[in-house]
Parts: sequence; C-alpha cells; structure tokens
Amino acid sequence: MPYLTAHFLDRANEWLVRTRLSGRLPPHGGTPLVEHLRGLGDAIHPAPETLGGLEPEHVSKSLWKAASPWPGAEGNNKIWYAERFAARAVTYLGADSRTPGNGSRTCGTGGRTLGAGRDDPPPAIILLHGWLLDRPQQAIYRSWARYLARRGIEVWLPFLPYHMRRADPGEISGQRALSPDLSTSFDMVRQAVAEARLLAGWLRRRAPRVGIWGMSLGGWVAALTTTLDGDWDAVALWAPVAAPAEVLFESGLVELLRDAIVEGGISADDFAAPELATMTPTRSDTRIHRSKMLVVAGAYDQVISPRSIARLARRWNVDVHWVPHGHISLMASRAPLRRTATFFERALFR
Repeated sequence: MPYLTAHFLDRANEWLVRTRLSGRLPPHGGTPLVEHLRGLGDAIHPAPETLGGLEPEHVSKSLWKAASPWPGAEGNNKIWYAERFAARAVTYLGADSRTPGNGSRTCGTGGRTLGAGRDDPPPAIILLHGWLLDRPQQAIYRSWARYLARRGIEVWLPFLPYHMRRADPGEISGQRALSPDLSTSFDMVRQAVAEARLLAGWLRRRAPRVGIWGMSLGGWVAALTTTLDGDWDAVALWAPVAAPAEVLFESGLVELLRDAIVEGGISADDFAAPELATMTPTRSDTRIHRSKMLVVAGAYDQVISPRSIARLARRWNVDVHWVPHGHISLMASRAPLRRTATFFERALFR
C-alpha cells in the first residue's frame, strides 16, 4: 500500500507538471552546457566576498527582500525575497528536552532564554524549497517553518531564482529554473548556492548557530553549499538531487524536457565531464561531519533515484533515513518532520 500511494502521487505530480509547463518551455539554445561551465573556470561557485553582501530589509510582517548581487540577474530575478519565521521563546537548559504545561519550551537543567524576549538570539536555519514552488506547496513549507519556530529556531524561507515573486510576469513559478536550456538551469542553481551562502554569512553575524535544510531542488542547492563551506552547524537534506543526470534522463517528472535536451545535443555521457563535478553532489566531497548531517529519502521515490541517494551516502559516509514514501508523499509525512526537528534541536542547542 505505501508503494502504491507513493507511485500514484508521483505519477499524478508528473501529469500536473506536464500540464502546467506544456507550451511554456524555451528551446535549447546558447552555449552547450559543458562548454558553458568550462568557460566559467574557477567562477562556477564564486567566493561570496567577490559578489558583495546580501543585506535583507524588512518589507512586511514576515517578508524580507534584498538586491541579489548575482551578476547577470535580470527582471524580477534581480530581487531576492525570503519569508522569516521568528522563533518562539525557549528556555534552553541542557541536552534533554521537555515541554512544560505553560507552553514555553525547556531543555535539561541550567537556565537561558532564547527566542522572543530572549537574553540571547536563537539559532537560525535556511529552508530551501523544491522546483515549481506554488501556493499549495508554499503552505507546506510554511508549516515546516512554523513547526521549527515553535521550538525556538528562527527559519528563513528564501524564494529560489525564478520562483514566486522572482518569476517575470506571465511565467509560471520556476518554469525557467529547469528547462531544455540547461545553461540557464545550472546558472540558476549556481545563483541559489551563492545566495544561500551569502544569507548564511549575514545570519552568522546575528545567530549563534546556523543550519540549512533543503528539499529536492533545494536539497541539491543545500548539498552543494556543504561542498564549499564547512561552517554549517546542521544540515538536513530531503530527497536531494544527488545526480542531476539521473533526474534529467530517467525521471518521469522531466520527460517532457528530455526530447528537447537530446535534440540540443546533450546526452547523459556529458555529465561525466570534469566541469560538472562541482555541480554534482555524488562527485564532490562534503566539508560537514556526518554527525551534523541528516539525509531523508523515500524508498519509492519516482523523481529522485534512491540509488543516487545511496551513492551520495556512501561517498559522504552518512546514513540515510529511508521512509516508505515517494517524492510527494514524503512532503506530507509528519514522522520525518518530527525527526528533522529533533535533529535540528540537538544540533543547534548544543
């Protein structure tokens, strides 16, 4: 039964994606992907200090924005947006936690208050969403953010490039983030990695510890940040894109892109090129110790190949928390959410 449910939901999602994107995808064009990345040299992942700062400013109750320093950003994508979820008050006392009847949260024995009206600022995490974020999915990510905020962790939910407010008028959220024009798609991932690193640097000047949590496309971005920076205090990856070639050439989710990609002269063999290693988690090494990392994946995932997650786990020497879910049903499950919240509590309230 779990397999049938997971299979049905992932196939229904594939149909929905095909329906939404039909007739909207740009043709393959411009420089071939490998040649494009080769031309970037060491600038595939530019050092944050070379880009300038990211200085978020408060727009409304929870929305923040900033000018993205990413070179070449155009249209609405030039503005970075994020939702911030303030941490609830937490009395941090030690390693063992309990929730008393008055609604505040305490941990162990000792005494220090974090959160609203706090003595010390709370830890923070960056939560990165998946491809084609829309309002129903946004509601799920917001529920995750509030779940952690109630545990005393400040949560930042940025919109990845070309998504939501960062899409131009007439576009579907995220339609340019993955298309037959793979040079643009990979530049979107590069931009998202740079912005996540810049936001983390800004947060580290304000929070005692900073973590990152990514789902699917967001998991790809989060995983790449760990190959570049070793100062994350906690990392949670949910069904991350560990091997982009397997998603592009095997997943039913992007079947509508495949013919156009092949017609553009790109094959799965191109992804073995050394230029793509720094964009491929299974071909890169993480700088994060396994004790600071949680990987969650669905055993029946029809979008992200479970074997790619297993290869990533072997290379990074981390365990995978396998759950009886597919890609979509994983997002609706409460048990992995509780496990992830506990992981962040233990890692960020040391």
